[in-house]
Amino acid sequence: YARELEFYEKLSDENIIQKIFSFKQDGIGYIAFEYFPCTLLDIADEIKNITFIDLKIIHKQLLDALLYLEGEGVIHNNLKHNNVVVDKDLNIKIIDFGMACYIKDLYKVFKDENLDIEKLKEEYPHCSPERLIGADQNFKTDIYSWGYMLKTSSKLFVSQNQEFLYPDLIDIYEHALQVEVSARPSVDELIFHPFFDEIYNFLFCFNDYEDMKGNINNTLFDKIGNKILIRHSQFEFAIYCGCHNEKNDETVTRLLTTKIHSEKCTVCKTGFKISKYAKFKLEVSGQFFPIHILKMKYIKLIREDFLVFKSQIRLKSNPSIGLQEES
Repeated sequence: YARELEFYEKLSDENIIQKIFSFKQDGIGYIAFEYFPCTLLDIADEIKNITFIDLKIIHKQLLDALLYLEGEGVIHNNLKHNNVVVDKDLNIKIIDFGMACYIKDLYKVFKDENLDIEKLKEEYPHCSPERLIGADQNFKTDIYSWGYMLKTSSKLFVSQNQEFLYPDLIDIYEHALQVEVSARPSVDELIFHPFFDEIYNFLFCFNDYEDMKGNINNTLFDKIGNKILIRHSQFEFAIYCGCHNEKNDETVTRLLTTKIHSEKCTVCKTGFKISKYAKFKLEVSGQFFPIHILKMKYIKLIREDFLVFKSQIRLKSNPSIGLQEES
């Protein structure tokens, strides 16, 4: 109880469950959390009309949460469908930090050398191989669990004989499920995978469009040159068109120039895939980030309004040669 409570009191992120209050009675600890109606385990029954892009939105949020946890030096260690809650708007929160640990203070659940590993694999298929054998975990331990969740969740939409129609889906979860820890991608590499491109398809090459201002559903847009300043009651940031921005984020540069992200990877043949939107930049308080770092909460808020703004903006009379609008 005390150990788990420590994480809830330390962690503060929109994709991590928040503690309301806690108390002990008769030697037993109790923690009350914010309410969410269901877990990912029963999402298909509780929330109707779930689509394939909803699957992407959910798993992008999970990566957002894992990126936050990595920044805090925390490994969840038990990421699975019934440890993720979701509401009707597809906002997710990771719960149950009972097995979580800090990267500097690892917590090993399976320590007994006499344990039947094959039986453990059947009972805990979401657990990474290194965790089951009692080896040291790292942040990529949660990546394996994330990959298992994506693979199994996708079966709601994609039957086994249809998987060949979804190469990006197969590519991303096969990377995440690599047995060798060093062969798995990092969280930030996965965020840039083209599997998520459908989420960003509201973006387009706007450098060759006329400057203009617009107010759409109380979201202010101000297009100036190769950037669009967006002001909302909850946030303010600028998006820079990637076609005219030569300086890339370190992760983007690495993915664009490195053919194979790991020599031990059994998936990569021509190199780890990267999103066609990877060059779009986000400016917040004078700092620049790749657009993929933007939380799903904000993407969902601006997506529809951005598409309306796109329909209103006009192409310059003499646009640059060779530029193509993103579809």
